[in-house]
Amino acid sequence: MASNKHKNTMEGSAPGRSNPAAPTKATDLSQSEEQTGHDAIQPATVEHSTSSMSTTTDMAKLHISENEPGSGAEDPLSRPANSGEHGLESARRLPTRPAEASWDRKRNAFEDPDPTRIPREDILAIYPTEKAWRTVYTGALSNNAFARKILMTYILFHSAVKNNELHDVLNRGKQLLTGQWPYTAVPPEVKQNYFDWLHWLVCLDETIPNALKHHKWMTLLEREYEAAEPVWIRFWDLNRELDQAGPRCELREEMDDVEIKMAAHNRKRHFLQRAIIAGKQWVLRTYMSPPVWVDWSQVIQDILAARLQDGMDDRFRGGEVQVGYVSGHISDPEATETEEEFEL
Repeated sequence: MASNKHKNTMEGSAPGRSNPAAPTKATDLSQSEEQTGHDAIQPATVEHSTSSMSTTTDMAKLHISENEPGSGAEDPLSRPANSGEHGLESARRLPTRPAEASWDRKRNAFEDPDPTRIPREDILAIYPTEKAWRTVYTGALSNNAFARKILMTYILFHSAVKNNELHDVLNRGKQLLTGQWPYTAVPPEVKQNYFDWLHWLVCLDETIPNALKHHKWMTLLEREYEAAEPVWIRFWDLNRELDQAGPRCELREEMDDVEIKMAAHNRKRHFLQRAIIAGKQWVLRTYMSPPVWVDWSQVIQDILAARLQDGMDDRFRGGEVQVGYVSGHISDPEATETEEEFEL
């Protein structure tokens, strides 16, 4: 049996079933039979509504640049300056494969992103039996479907949070801009929470479309493997017939045709997997939770209550001095003696 290096893996991150916030890598699917239409694997384009993008961005420019405190730590939501090195470029600029000169062994045809045919021997080197192929195939399909659904769940969740909280966040910015009390008394940590929310909402305008594109690549790869299943089934049938009846001419010709179809599937598989790898960082961003939501109504109530308490304390202290002065607590000793003599 070939080493694990020869196993095809479907690249896609998804949270584990026990912990949705921690993505797991989906295993690979199988190889192909019928060529999926060329149009099916063209770079996917996903429309994304940007109705609130301009408003959010304007507020970000207005507040973040002037009010957000500087920090030496790198913001996990900020786009890396060397985004190309982190796989944030478009799928058209995909990671390059190692030069063939760097391989010190004969490469299996499955590892070639542009093969013309995949020999029967190379297939058996990866999957010695039909059972071994079927185990990897069914497991990979299940894991990829789970990862794809989890990713879409996060996309829908973040979109709902944005639509629900955007108005309140922008309204808080307007309140801070008024410069009037009680908003001038808002604690620094509450203001920082506002900037964190504003930054997170602005980043969603870029994260969600790229996460949707990543979801599309996963869907296309899954469909490609499903379309290849009949080719695999026929391959295993021919493999048994060739072992039992010998290399008859008609069987050999059909096996050649299957090997060519496998190569066509392999080219599409490599393209889609490289596109998925290129968008891996967007998936990690999608799994990031939004900032903690602070209830500003409670914050304002606390500020008003504190101000009211301070006012009551001031009036109470002022009342003590006044009463003491009138009642003689603060008085002239001679005046007290004169008053006592008069009473006697």
